[in-house]
Amino acid sequence: MVHLLKTARPNYHYGEQKANIIFRLMFAYFDAPVFAGSRLIFHAAISGGTHGEGIFRIASSPQPPPVPVEALAWLGGPAPDGGSFVAFGDPAGNTAGNVALTADLSGSAVPRAILVFP
Repeated sequence: MVHLLKTARPNYHYGEQKANIIFRLMFAYFDAPVFAGSRLIFHAAISGGTHGEGIFRIASSPQPPPVPVEALAWLGGPAPDGGSFVAFGDPAGNTAGNVALTADLSGSAVPRAILVFP
């Protein structure tokens, strides 16, 4: 069980905000994680909740539970220039902590985009 925290971008959050904790969730499966700086990035399916999967970021240093998790993007979530996400490519990270990934979009001016998260 992890806590999902609201991200710095107001359009990217998961669930309803209650203080700084959005809600508790469980991951059904994970794809291979990658590092972005000192943080761990992964694509995962979610058990429960309204969205089935997304791209997540956590601090890589060990922390006592519950571990805070940041949702970068999730299926059905808002895309930066309109529309919503329908599929994700594997995320990649660099030593500065930036995250890049491809995403298929619905209802957007373009069907596919490359996303970069600081």
